[in-house]
Amino acid sequence: MLDVKEAVAKAQSEIALLFPDFAQRDLRLEEAETPLRGGEWRFTFSSAVATEANTNAGALADLFAPRRTRKVVELHPENGDLISIKAA
Repeated sequence: MLDVKEAVAKAQSEIALLFPDFAQRDLRLEEAETPLRGGEWRFTFSSAVATEANTNAGALADLFAPRRTRKVVELHPENGDLISIKAA
């Protein structure tokens, strides 16, 4: 069975492989769930939202724009195989 550090590293490498843009924008581990009672490793990562130049947006729109997006990675508890990556 993987320990938590190995599982986090595996989850980060899976995100970087499948979503390289997401992984390169200030990737942060937000939550970690250990595999209890036959469950899987579950990690929530966040990444800064890519900024786009928008001349129509005002200061108020900038205040309510999302700053980070999240993805949840699930790994098999024994071997660390990828089960899923979902938007959170």
